Amino acid sequence: LTSKLIPYVVLKTRPEFKIDAKKANEMFAALLTQLRGRQTPSGGFAMYDPNEGDNLPVSLYVLQALIEARERGFPVPNDVFDRAVGFLQSGAYRKTTNLSEARMFAQSLYLLARAGQVPGNDVGFLRKVFDQQYKDTWKNDAAAAYLASAYRLLKQDDEARAVFSKVTIGAKTTSDLYYFYDGLVRDTVVLTLTARHFPETLKDKANDKALRAAFEPLRTGAYTTHSAAWSLLALDAL
Repeated sequence: LTSKLIPYVVLKTRPEFKIDAKKANEMFAALLTQLRGRQTPSGGFAMYDPNEGDNLPVSLYVLQALIEARERGFPVPNDVFDRAVGFLQSGAYRKTTNLSEARMFAQSLYLLARAGQVPGNDVGFLRKVFDQQYKDTWKNDAAAAYLASAYRLLKQDDEARAVFSKVTIGAKTTSDLYYFYDGLVRDTVVLTLTARHFPETLKDKANDKALRAAFEPLRTGAYTTHSAAWSLLALDAL
């Protein structure tokens, strides 16, 4: 559902695509009604049935979409949005057993900061976890881009620049589809966050060679609905 919602959110604001605004609003409302039906009592989201319980990767993806929609003027209901933010504020993301979980932690902190929250203590805690447990792998993972962007939103610019300086586009990536993560997702997340929060580095990081490598999976058909949605967000940010 979320991957269906994001194209309407992004393309409605791009006049060159000539998306009918009324239709976009109607589709957004219809999809949001379905998403509301998947929101759990704790504010997270299930993959399908809310009785299945919270699914953290799904919950983060939905909140990302809701933030994008709200910032573009779509009428996101306060109750759905506030409960989704509250789910993250409850600390549901505080798991670091593996790098994928720690990446979700970093994404959660970034989304909280985007939503106007100040997760300062958790940002410092997670930085220590990365340096101690994942020192050989995290610095060029999307986790670093999320953490650096959270630092920048929290006005901790020295930390933001230090973390983001190691992030490149096109790094070798091990796919983990349970966490919605593969090479295309990684690179489009990095591109999106670069354009939004580190535009001064965009020329160097997003050179022609890097962009061709990042979007090669689209040319070859090696993408999912999730990575296609992130590709839209990246292209829109650029």
